[in-house]
Amino acid sequence: MQPFIEEWRQLGFEVLLVASDDPRELTAFLETNHLRVTVLLDRKGEAGKAYRVRGIPLTVFVDREGIVRANKLGWGEGSLREFQDWVAKLA
Repeated sequence: MQPFIEEWRQLGFEVLLVASDDPRELTAFLETNHLRVTVLLDRKGEAGKAYRVRGIPLTVFVDREGIVRANKLGWGEGSLREFQDWVAKLA
């Protein structure tokens, strides 16, 4: 996914991970999946409450004005294509 993250950055989008996991587990996850993204540590679950997270992974597409335009719960076949479509719509 990292090549897409780089492409999206060039279009003005930023991918952030919000996690409440142990920082060592997060580091291992990022290394295993070769991801170079900013991780916001949410140990108290405040971001999760604010975005009404009911499951993980939850992807939230926020436009340049800070308005949530879409949510996607889970990851599966076709998810990357959905991400690309949302980036195209919001670009």
